[in-house]
Amino acid sequence: MKKNSQQRADFVLLLLTIFICGMIVLVLEVLGSRILSPYFGISLFIWTSLITVTLISLSLGYWIGGILSDRYQNRDLFYLLVLVSGIFVMMIPLIQKPVSLAMTSFGPRMGCLTTAFILFTVPLTLLGMVAPFSLKLSLREIDRAGKIAGNLYALSTLGGIMGTLLVGFWLIPNLGLKNILFVISISLSIFPAIHFVKTKNWKPALACLSVIFISGVLIIYFSQRTQTGKIIFKSESYYGQLKVLDNAGIHMLMVDGAIQTAYQTGLHQSLAPYTGMIEEVLKACREKSLKKVFKGAVIGLGGGVIPESEFKSGDLIDIVEIDPRMPMVAKKFFEFHPERFNLILEDARHFLNGNRKKYDYIVLDVFAGESSPFYLLSRECFEQLRNSLTDDGILVMNTIGLFTGEGSEFTQSIYKTLQQNFSHRAVLTVSLKDNFTNYIMLASNRPLGPLIASSGKLFAGEVHLREDSGHVLTDDYNPADYLEQQIALEWRLAIWRGTGSEILLD
Repeated sequence: MKKNSQQRADFVLLLLTIFICGMIVLVLEVLGSRILSPYFGISLFIWTSLITVTLISLSLGYWIGGILSDRYQNRDLFYLLVLVSGIFVMMIPLIQKPVSLAMTSFGPRMGCLTTAFILFTVPLTLLGMVAPFSLKLSLREIDRAGKIAGNLYALSTLGGIMGTLLVGFWLIPNLGLKNILFVISISLSIFPAIHFVKTKNWKPALACLSVIFISGVLIIYFSQRTQTGKIIFKSESYYGQLKVLDNAGIHMLMVDGAIQTAYQTGLHQSLAPYTGMIEEVLKACREKSLKKVFKGAVIGLGGGVIPESEFKSGDLIDIVEIDPRMPMVAKKFFEFHPERFNLILEDARHFLNGNRKKYDYIVLDVFAGESSPFYLLSRECFEQLRNSLTDDGILVMNTIGLFTGEGSEFTQSIYKTLQQNFSHRAVLTVSLKDNFTNYIMLASNRPLGPLIASSGKLFAGEVHLREDSGHVLTDDYNPADYLEQQIALEWRLAIWRGTGSEILLD
């Protein structure tokens, strides 16, 4: 009787371990994008690297785990593997910075891949070994092998589902990346500790307790540590890492390592040339219109510079912003006044799907790190934008791109896609001498020539793209992520040159 009770307790502990390990595999994959993005950006090759490393590691783990479980059907070894995976997870936040810096010599693409390999291969391989090992330990009767294997894999998958929901909806916003990794390390040490204490195997039990203690101390240390010099605000969430830097009175908003707002608090003005160009476009629209009050929509808040400027001109403005942290950050650090606007916390595409208002202008200024969300660049999205404008309304779109050479196909594709829904288009650059820069795309069903001719700044900034280049981007066929890779690379290299590593990786 006592033996059966002991076996049941061992089996329950094994099932809990399988569940937790399945959970942590998915948590590490999701966390990987947040760990790598401040230095390597959010782009197609971030996820390509993470998925590649995860699949290779798990495959290797399944293979090695199968061999070891046949050779050593030993619970002690099983729990030692789980413990060691916890030790390597604990090391990730400690070695992340030097590894990322060392891998920059390979460039953003290969650097990202090699960093992912170094940080995640060992713990993911060890977690992959859990599956075949747990099956071997659970197998009593060969004729029930299929059912037992199915149950174990289902339990591991349920853990993965739970982990994905936890990390996306609660862990990242509330704990921060480093603390989550230390909590994972504790979680991977608890069940081995229980096993080794039960079996009175005191040396590995002491090792488990040491890992738990060290991880706890590191949580306290990183929670109380002050931010590096210029960083005056930092926050993690599923929408990305936000930082605000203070450089001699200039506040800079950084999203996943990319600066998206630069604002001089003493002069109460933006230092980004593209905001001035957008303001000049809207000023010219007012001057050529008989309307006394314009209704506008700004999609993408950032530091709130554009809506604040247009509010001073008397406009009624709706702001669409997906990240609920952004209004607070804009108010606290960039002199944004949310009470002046109708603030809509919603994904831009979802907003457009249900919108019934008509605007005189829509400013589309949305980036995820150094990338543009592909689903906001399709023909169908531009059709929704057109339907949200008055008959003579104008779409003002901030893009970053290349005018000529490799990577220019992205800019040309956006321009060509706009043609599907707008009869008149124009492109303005904030810097005629730079190929890689901000381009302001204008689209309307009224002629734009008179508008541009009315302002010397707009006239001087107009550039002309080829009509026959690029792709029409649609919801069904949208290679925007692929076309934007060279631009993301140029932007990331510019970030590396212009921002200290201690700022990016802290």
